[in-house]
Amino acid sequence: MKARFIFIVTGMLFFPAVLFSQSAVTLQRGEQAQFFSSFTEALAAAQQGDVMYLPGGTFNIGNVIINKKISIVGAGHYPSHTAATGITYLSGSVYLVSGADSTMLQGFYLTGDIRLGSTGENQEVHFINISRCSFNDLYLSYNGYSETSATMISISENVIRGGIS
Repeated sequence: MKARFIFIVTGMLFFPAVLFSQSAVTLQRGEQAQFFSSFTEALAAAQQGDVMYLPGGTFNIGNVIINKKISIVGAGHYPSHTAATGITYLSGSVYLVSGADSTMLQGFYLTGDIRLGSTGENQEVHFINISRCSFNDLYLSYNGYSETSATMISISENVIRGGIS
């Protein structure tokens, strides 16, 4: 009886910590790693060429503008392949603008769109790699119908729930 009581009390103490804990976002720069409590903080601290590793979980990112070479790697978006970690779920949209050349996006579920540019003046990006993600629409220019000078855009193994324009 006493052992059962101790087990129940211990469970009550640790359950809230597990339930409400947020996994850290890892920012890798060379051989140095930093840990952040939010996507936004990690992206703001990121420098050219850094890698952000996102664990399974939900991140409210809003409309994120990426203007530097960065790799963003999530745990995945298929439940059958992310049972141990959970899905990396990003709530918002991603805008890749001038300066984001050679950016890589991989392994997350995005509720919004991915756009190349946020205006006609900053939509020239090159060597973008988007793979193993799920997102609504892909706009190859900032508004989906303007001409773009973006080149070498690789889109592979994605689930595009909307369309490409």
